Amino acid sequence: MNTIGKVKLSSSVTVKKYREMERAQDRSGLSKFIDERLRERYITPVLTGKRNGFAIMACSCLLIETLEAFHQGWTNTEAKLKRQDIHDPCKPANQSRNRVSSSEVAFCYFFQREGGFAKFRPYAEGFYQHVRCGILHQGETTGGWLITRSQKKPLLDGKTINATKFLTALSKSLGDYQELLGSSDWGSAPWRRFRKKMDVVIKNCD
Repeated sequence: MNTIGKVKLSSSVTVKKYREMERAQDRSGLSKFIDERLRERYITPVLTGKRNGFAIMACSCLLIETLEAFHQGWTNTEAKLKRQDIHDPCKPANQSRNRVSSSEVAFCYFFQREGGFAKFRPYAEGFYQHVRCGILHQGETTGGWLITRSQKKPLLDGKTINATKFLTALSKSLGDYQELLGSSDWGSAPWRRFRKKMDVVIKNCD
């Protein structure tokens, strides 16, 4: 057997097992697999040990981008999208921005679709620039955005994000994606996009 077949995509699923489930059109098994893979990578690690709001938000931003890539069937989030190809209301406010990274658009799409993040919809561009890029590139938020874990604070209060509540809402979004796959036909758009993304994931293992 090719050694790539032994590569673990999650704690319980190897590339070989994934391909077997794919051939069998095992929607239940595959939907559980993607939940396991993403939860193990981005949610469970920040819930164990001493918690830190910035670590929680860093992992959360990575998960949002990854999850949206699965929803959209994007092979990566590096491509520049033409303005006319970006769905409203996610076209950037600045009319001169004719090409936008799919990474940035991913956050707007995610906030627009996920009801638990409705409060973030007007701030999608600012969140991407000052929270996602600030934390991942500079190790801090910028533009006046703040992170808290105080139980007294709501999910979003002005520019203050409750990291714990953010992660809780994100965990639900991941569970909703598993349910979407589990309830969709094998030939539906969610499954076509899922398989397209997974083909690239496995190619990157080689």
